[in-house]
Amino acid sequence: RKAHEAIREAFRKRYTETGWEVQDTEEGFLIKRQSPTQSWTCTHGGTTATLVIVLDGWRMIVANVGDSTALWGGVDSEAQTLHRELSAEHSPESVEEFERVRRFRPAQGG
Repeated sequence: RKAHEAIREAFRKRYTETGWEVQDTEEGFLIKRQSPTQSWTCTHGGTTATLVIVLDGWRMIVANVGDSTALWGGVDSEAQTLHRELSAEHSPESVEEFERVRRFRPAQGG
């Protein structure tokens, strides 16, 4: 948590020092704009992470943030390659993520 707050404050300081207005949203996002007449935009940190935990040799827990997708792969008893996507990207290029973010911040002026 301390690291997260330090990164948030570094972003806030950098944008504030260069003339941006910065604020936190209720959801915990950091947004910015250069003047009161402009729309708010999200800050972009470029952070991704994927975590996969296997418990007791059979239960798998998967979590990801950003555009790091977790994939599982292996070979079956007939030497056929198997693979499965275990998570979805959280990036603006993902239609589902774009729609989720758009519900949070509807389009301005149209």
